[in-house]
Amino acid sequence: LVGSEMCIRDRGDCNTNTLDPLQGIVPDGLVDALNKRGISVEVTNLGSGMTTCREGLLKLQDRQDCADIAILNYGLVDAWMTSIPGVYISYYPDTFWRIRVRKVLKYVKRGLRAPWFRKLLPSGPVVAPDEFIQKNREMIRILRRRNPMTKIYVWGTVPVANNPERNDGLQEFNALLRDLAESEGATYVDTVELTKGQSDEQRLSLIHISEPTRLGMIS
Repeated sequence: LVGSEMCIRDRGDCNTNTLDPLQGIVPDGLVDALNKRGISVEVTNLGSGMTTCREGLLKLQDRQDCADIAILNYGLVDAWMTSIPGVYISYYPDTFWRIRVRKVLKYVKRGLRAPWFRKLLPSGPVVAPDEFIQKNREMIRILRRRNPMTKIYVWGTVPVANNPERNDGLQEFNALLRDLAESEGATYVDTVELTKGQSDEQRLSLIHISEPTRLGMIS
């Protein structure tokens, strides 16, 4: 916090970026509370749909600004089980040809979901657990190098509806994030605990923690 101005940097996957202008978002409450105390707040959202911690680290490395508060929210896409996980086309920086090749790759991988293909071909999370932790750790350390006083919140992913297999992966990745936050002196936000007893619709209103039209998404 410098004087009466604060910068919040929010980066993550589609949980940090909702296109629904009527959906409640977590930074709204934070911004309102700080504004009432006379603190001017600037929020920058670096999250975008279908991205992983790989894109998050690249985006952070491409920017030179710092943050007083940083929210990291990865895991939803990273933990997604896919065929031939080593074959991946990054969403950032995106190009005309990357978009075209990615569409072809998605089409091929959808065809490989057949049970007999899955027995023959390797499968696993989009981002391996070791890489997931390494990239999130590097983001935390970059943020701290730019501003040693940055308050960092590592945001766990809530379970998705009607997909127990995917939720097993999310539970594993959330456990990794909890351990990472503890080892790096960051704060882990346990959204699973916070959303117990809520409907899928209520959970979505909480986990989509930013919105481009109001918070100035930068893609």
